[in-house]
Amino acid sequence: SWSNVCADGRFVQQPLSLHIAGEEGAKVHSGFQEMYLASRDTLQQKFEDFKAECGSVQNTIVTGHSLGGALATLCALDLASKDSGARVSLATFGKPHVGN
Repeated sequence: SWSNVCADGRFVQQPLSLHIAGEEGAKVHSGFQEMYLASRDTLQQKFEDFKAECGSVQNTIVTGHSLGGALATLCALDLASKDSGARVSLATFGKPHVGN
């Protein structure tokens, strides 16, 4: 979609705004971060709903292709930074460079 093209075009790296301990110097593609942050609350709520319905979650696999792979990378980092007790794995295909 056109919004995906625009996100890909905003390739200037900016500081990671997920506030993850140990990642203070991290920089990410600004368009990818904007897109992830725009959907972050919805994704987190869906994940919490899933956990409430299914019980404890021991393993989480986040996956994506191309732009989805870039967003999956940020999502996996975000989920792994939470103390949920679940092991987070990432599988991407054809993912562009997300950050440093």
